[in-house]
Amino acid sequence: MPITFKNCFPGSMLIFNLQVSNSKKLQFDLKDDLEHLNLFIRIGEVGIIAALQDAQALEKQSGHYFENNQQYKLHPIQFEELGAKFFCWSSKMNRVPKFIIGVL
Repeated sequence: MPITFKNCFPGSMLIFNLQVSNSKKLQFDLKDDLEHLNLFIRIGEVGIIAALQDAQALEKQSGHYFENNQQYKLHPIQFEELGAKFFCWSSKMNRVPKFIIGVL
């Protein structure tokens, strides 16, 4: 059964272009925060920071901060700093979004 979302995606997701190391071992990194449902992953030239089940709250609240950095190829350390900032903001949020599931 396909899943569709009306009005908004149930999470915040930011995608970045990254600089790549010559070493294969340094081209991957993964961090997660299960308590707040956050994910930080770096695979080669792509970096993704996501907050699951926040109804795009972080993306709407702090998207302007991250948009300035999405136009550059970031160093992995710069990307990790953005991930830490995102995780910090997520931990300070005091809301629990509600979702309604229906069958079409």
